[in-house]
Amino acid sequence: MKLPSSTRRNFTAGLLGSTSFWIYGGHKVWADALQSESSRPYQPQYFTPEEWRFLNAACARIFPADAHGPDGAVLGAPEFIDRQMNTPYGHGELWYMSGPFRSGAPNLGYQLSLPPRDLYRQSIEAANAYARQLKGQRFDELEPSDQTALLKTFEQGKMMLGAVPAHTFFEQLRQNTLEGVFS
Repeated sequence: MKLPSSTRRNFTAGLLGSTSFWIYGGHKVWADALQSESSRPYQPQYFTPEEWRFLNAACARIFPADAHGPDGAVLGAPEFIDRQMNTPYGHGELWYMSGPFRSGAPNLGYQLSLPPRDLYRQSIEAANAYARQLKGQRFDELEPSDQTALLKTFEQGKMMLGAVPAHTFFEQLRQNTLEGVFS
């Protein structure tokens, strides 16, 4: 007895069938609901409005718009990061979070006691305070060139953002921004 072959063609035909079921199968109500959901702006679940403005501005600077496409904020990186904060990842449940907490070599990985959601909350608050002290405005209110310069300062790691090394925060933000842009 010959078993049916499992080819890409059969798989694609199955997908096309299920897609056309939703499109042409009298499910206009579902299609309309999905369309209306995507037309509303995303409302952050974890970040406060001030943190949300920081995140949008920072994602736009880390992955800037160019001739090939839009910036990280337009591509949905802030939404991706916000959604991550209410998952086991955001709560640090997937990480080893027991001491000792010492700064070590970069190859040893993350060494802080803060899960990502707390790292973001504390670092964004400290970054905005630093921007106010330096330029008299929150990070999101600065000119794009000043935002980029401030992010470069964080990347160089010559300062602390509260209890968080600026470099650690920058690397977390950069990694999550790129994950959000490409996912």
